[in-house]
Amino acid sequence: FFALGAVSCLTQDESVQWPELGRRLAELETEMFSYHKDFFPLALGDVLCFFVAGSSLVVAAGGGIGGGGILVSLYMLFLNFRPRHAVALSNFTILGGALANTLVNLLRRDENGQSMIDWNIIVMMEPATIAGTIVGSFLSKYLADFVLMVFLILVLAALSFRTL
Repeated sequence: FFALGAVSCLTQDESVQWPELGRRLAELETEMFSYHKDFFPLALGDVLCFFVAGSSLVVAAGGGIGGGGILVSLYMLFLNFRPRHAVALSNFTILGGALANTLVNLLRRDENGQSMIDWNIIVMMEPATIAGTIVGSFLSKYLADFVLMVFLILVLAALSFRTL
């Protein structure tokens, strides 16, 4: 989107050829993750993280929470992701868990024949959830990693205090 907007602002003299633009975008994407190792071969930290993350998600799903705070910390500690990449990977992992929980509970009914999923709560909560996701994604794009870490610590501390 931003690349297309940048191309439309160029004059004829400054125009960039499409293949060159695609190559440059691919180079930028490669540079963005150059700090991280390839997926294969798996290291011991990778296997340990998968096991701990899977166990944590089982507990989180049983408790009715997403487990994002746990996953972000695990991805940063075990897999050495930067905060913004750990948050994105955590969100994708939670999406998989949410889809699995929805499929499991979609056909389940209580003793009165009502669906186990309260669709009215989803309708009430999703607009705020989506708004928070959009604001958070913009902030993570423009804030330094240190500031993101401070925000993550504050959110986790507030949630932990509330849980106690």
